[in-house]
Amino acid sequence: MIKFQYYHGDIKKSSPLGLISLETFIDRHLNPKADLLSVFNQINQATASGDKKLKADLKMNNLYSFTISAQFNGRRRYADIREFNPLAQLDFDGLTEEESIEFRDFIFEHYPQVICSYLSPSRCGVKVLLRIPKISLDKGIDAGIVEYKDYYRAIETEFSNYKGFDNSPKNLVLPLFISHDQNMSYRHFDSAEVWNIKEVVEESLHTKFPMPYKPYKKLKSNDKNELRAIRTVRKSS
Repeated sequence: MIKFQYYHGDIKKSSPLGLISLETFIDRHLNPKADLLSVFNQINQATASGDKKLKADLKMNNLYSFTISAQFNGRRRYADIREFNPLAQLDFDGLTEEESIEFRDFIFEHYPQVICSYLSPSRCGVKVLLRIPKISLDKGIDAGIVEYKDYYRAIETEFSNYKGFDNSPKNLVLPLFISHDQNMSYRHFDSAEVWNIKEVVEESLHTKFPMPYKPYKKLKSNDKNELRAIRTVRKSS
């Protein structure tokens, strides 16, 4: 059973509250609680008025979030990865609501590796969960992260051809906010094909140009990680 860690409706609180199954994750997006519907309505109003700051603040301070591709021991940090989930997150931002609805259905129909595709909280973007192979930690966290990045480079090559593709989710600590879409497209995990395409960087290049995850190991706290996440959310439309 695929499970995600979920987090408090405040992006600064990076310790998980518990685990949620993939099935429950989908159900929560189809049938959110009443208090969240109120927040989504406020986000839609902020989107309509063009107030990006208010929209970002509403998301970061009110919506529960999840880490899709990994589970962590304690806070969201690369060094604390305890398990990889066989999933990658894709984001498509800056679309109109009409484009988002059309693309949500298109990507699900054309890519059998997609577990689910649904509208973002603002309804001006699409969120996608893609099935990838289960990454082992047998060779250590660093090797696991390199393998994940190899898969994500191939994902970028394919999906950056589509309008609005945002590669931010290749950052494993970036939280995914809960959304609401009663017309979410989804299939059972076992029914999805596996995205097993990699773009491998030669080992010499790993040495010359360190992978992006390495600086996280030098941080004394997770504060800088949280600031990166906050800045990424504020930039999104």
